Amino acid sequence: MARTLMLCWMLFASSAIAQELGVYGTTYRVAEPDMLEMIQKKAKDFVDSGRYETWKKESIERAKNSFAHPEPAPMSTLPVYRRFTWDPTVTATKGVDDPQGNVIVPAGTAVNPLDYVSMTEQLLFFDGRDERQVAWATKEALSRPSKMILTAGAWLDLSGKLGRRVFFDVSGWLTSKFGITAVPAIVRQEGRLLAIEEGLLVK
Repeated sequence: MARTLMLCWMLFASSAIAQELGVYGTTYRVAEPDMLEMIQKKAKDFVDSGRYETWKKESIERAKNSFAHPEPAPMSTLPVYRRFTWDPTVTATKGVDDPQGNVIVPAGTAVNPLDYVSMTEQLLFFDGRDERQVAWATKEALSRPSKMILTAGAWLDLSGKLGRRVFFDVSGWLTSKFGITAVPAIVRQEGRLLAIEEGLLVK
């Protein structure tokens, strides 16, 4: 009996839902333009008007300029000579296992890369906009194997001018890592440490 009542109720509800309710107000056609068509039209107008080519050329020039003239690394405006050392030792905060679960590096293990590889070149950090620093770095690079690293200036132009590769300390990552606050600066290996001298032109 209960099933019969439930079936009758479902049929009644379905019939009530499907019935014609009539018109209760004025209806209008959708007046808004098709969004996809509008985007396609704007894109076509952008290309046809020549603005796309202008925008493309300007974007390429901005990218080239940004590549050739990166943002300078934050350096002191009042450099003072300083000599200090930096320990490259790293300590494993957690153990490292191989795929079989064997411990390769126990947690707490301290490793100094200089115990395994030597630093064959000194690092020269300098501001490429300062002619005195450029002259200093060029002279130093001729005296012993060196990597020339700009903290500011046009590294690409300087590479062509000097006829050798010049690097750039992007976002000041290296100088920040070593704790360098003034240029020109030299980083050399000294045993198991790195010896750092900065502010060398005021020594």
